[in-house]
Amino acid sequence: MRGALNKPDIDEKYVVELLVLLLDDKFDEYDFDNLINQNSYDSLDVTLQNKIQKIVKKYIRQFIALDENEISIPLYESILNANDVLLEHKKELFEKLISDSGSQIEVDKLTLLGDYLDLLELPDIMQILKEQIDYDIYTEWEVALDKLNQNEDNSGKGNQEAKVSYSEFNEKLLDYLKKRKLISNKSKHENSVLKLYGFRKKQIEYSDEAEEKQ
Repeated sequence: MRGALNKPDIDEKYVVELLVLLLDDKFDEYDFDNLINQNSYDSLDVTLQNKIQKIVKKYIRQFIALDENEISIPLYESILNANDVLLEHKKELFEKLISDSGSQIEVDKLTLLGDYLDLLELPDIMQILKEQIDYDIYTEWEVALDKLNQNEDNSGKGNQEAKVSYSEFNEKLLDYLKKRKLISNKSKHENSVLKLYGFRKKQIEYSDEAEEKQ
């Protein structure tokens, strides 16, 4: 079977089928790299894409550890969206994609973060905004969350409200905060801003304790 891979002019789809069969039986780093680094992943039919995804899930630790820059973004996204991949593995994969490492993968980091907020805790989100994406967005949310925290739990009066500018990402983060019950469900998009309503007796933890002490 392996000898067929060396035949000249072999059909690319047949190569994928053979690699899937070989890897399903036994992991081989060379075969795995060849399968994952197929530049044509996006043009393969859904059946073959699903077979590749199945192999990736089987060897998810090896996939996360890959240092390659030619892996298809849709392949990454298919794994992040899969119901049968552990949350911890998704988080590791996401953090690899969005990090400022030597990766040459071209990705809109703010869009990526907005699409996968549910993988993260709020301190993680704020840190990524601050260090990886856009300090101005981080600062706008820092000011707003500080304002909401000036409630009865922090020697203030009643619940507080704050505003942030409207953007697609900011609206996704607002929805995330409501889903996590960190802000009131009354929070909404109004005109050109997002109105945030806090609670009377709830503090929003948005930074790591170590960072707060600095």
